[in-house]
Amino acid sequence: MGSSVPKKILGDDYDGNVGSNSWPAWNCVGKTHQRCHIHYTGELDETIRYKNP
Repeated sequence: MGSSVPKKILGDDYDGNVGSNSWPAWNCVGKTHQRCHIHYTGELDETIRYKNP
């Protein structure tokens, strides 16, 4: 599964912008990537809360 899903949706030759929730499989398609703001800030909050010494 993994990267085959984005390739199936957008095709191997898609070279536009991909907006995603940071799922690594999206990195295999598109020329540029934009991360979802809510997912990104949620990950930052978790990092601050659980990884801060």
